[in-house]
Amino acid sequence: MMPHSARSAATAVICIVVALLMIGAIAGCDRDEQAQAPDMPDAVDAEGTEAEVADGAAPEEAEQPGEPAAAGEDTPDAPGSATGGETSMATTVKFETNKGDFVAELYDERMPITTGNFILLIESGFYDGLTFHRVVPDFVIQGGDPDGTGMGGPGYAIPLETHDEIRHERGALSMARSQHPDSAGSQFFVCLSNNASVRNLDGGYAAFGMVTDGMDAVDQIVVGDTIKKATIVSESEHADAARKAAEAAKISTGR
Repeated sequence: MMPHSARSAATAVICIVVALLMIGAIAGCDRDEQAQAPDMPDAVDAEGTEAEVADGAAPEEAEQPGEPAAAGEDTPDAPGSATGGETSMATTVKFETNKGDFVAELYDERMPITTGNFILLIESGFYDGLTFHRVVPDFVIQGGDPDGTGMGGPGYAIPLETHDEIRHERGALSMARSQHPDSAGSQFFVCLSNNASVRNLDGGYAAFGMVTDGMDAVDQIVVGDTIKKATIVSESEHADAARKAAEAAKISTGR
């Protein structure tokens, strides 16, 4: 038989081993449960946050200004800027006169027939060498008549075209006509003021452009001054459609 002390020691060792085995079994069960557990709410929130950032910055981030570029680092040009991106170019024309030059922007998208007709006449050299035959102070200067009398034209007419958003005002470019609404051809005028006489032209005459540079030259023009040359400076994406609209809309005058 084992002495009592020896039996007590063996019993203690067995108890310790059993205890260690039980602790290991419990730990192993805990690890298995964690591996098999479904995603916790915190994990779902984290995934949702990542998805939002991937789709687009959060509002507070979008409102923050961008970090300045480091010295010597190139930055992309903003869309529509002068040095990069696409720009929306307007159709503009330049008139060289003996009193100076002036430039006008044409509304070829909103007034295609009138603008297209004007473009075609300029391209044919129609206005080169013609005079301003009518000048009314604080009202208009008028030119574009090959006869120089106010009675001439290109041999055809175009229908009256108006637009609710285009007004007769100082610098407005518009078509002259007879009493018949659909009788404009080549004669045009530039408005000199914003008075009631000018504003009363709205709806009855085809304003189709605006002088953007050179109104000081326009103000100096008197009867008999000459259009040395008229040229197209730039064209918008609507210019070709305007040409076609003008060609299709021409009305024969029998001349």
